Amino acid sequence: MTWTESYGASGDQSRAVESGLDADYVHFSLEGDVTRLVDAGLVSEDWNAGEHAGIVSQSIVVFAVRPGNPKGIEDWDDLIADDVEIVTPNPGSSGSARWNILAGWGQVIADGGSEEDAKEYTTQLFENVVALPGSGRDATSAFLSGTGDVLLSYENEAILAKQEGEELDYVVPDTTLRIDNPGAVLKDADPKAAAWLEFLYTPEAQGEFAKAGLPSRDRRRRGGRGGGGQRPQRPVPCPRHAAQHR
Repeated sequence: MTWTESYGASGDQSRAVESGLDADYVHFSLEGDVTRLVDAGLVSEDWNAGEHAGIVSQSIVVFAVRPGNPKGIEDWDDLIADDVEIVTPNPGSSGSARWNILAGWGQVIADGGSEEDAKEYTTQLFENVVALPGSGRDATSAFLSGTGDVLLSYENEAILAKQEGEELDYVVPDTTLRIDNPGAVLKDADPKAAAWLEFLYTPEAQGEFAKAGLPSRDRRRRGGRGGGGQRPQRPVPCPRHAAQHR
């Protein structure tokens, strides 16, 4: 079997498949990026009806910081200080960006705040944003090139950068958001694509995810962690339909 792969911001990739990019299997950041293909008649409506609800991999939102954390960034309140510059992807194209916004919003609600409080917090957060690259990977590259004091990121992005020898640390805030990344097979896909999706749920495949900083789904359900880092003490429940929060 020969693989032809395409990588990019989740929303951009979803729109490309909708517009005709040939694909057998898709793996996105957000459920809404699969739903777009369901609406276009390219993916079956029951794509998420199985045991795993269509979720193939998981991560959490973390803060990547400069080595030694010189700004002392430990929690969400630290991000809205006057002297902190933030890098986060562009929510117009990136699923990672939307998870970051949901995490910032959700931690306010988890601490007893109102929706108005959450709106005020996220507004303050974006006042400190100095770069909005197109994707999570582009945001990591911008941060590593010297932009900003902190990068809002998937934990696995931070782990991958450290594995590749990049100089950064990362902080898991007390309240964070579990990220659920869906995968789906297209209706007219080669039958091998369905076998591939089934394989991705096996311990062997989940072990490979863990090596890249994406913890086993079974471990995440037990509160365990893959790839290192601190354990969040008060994780915010993952929204069932993240794409509804736009």
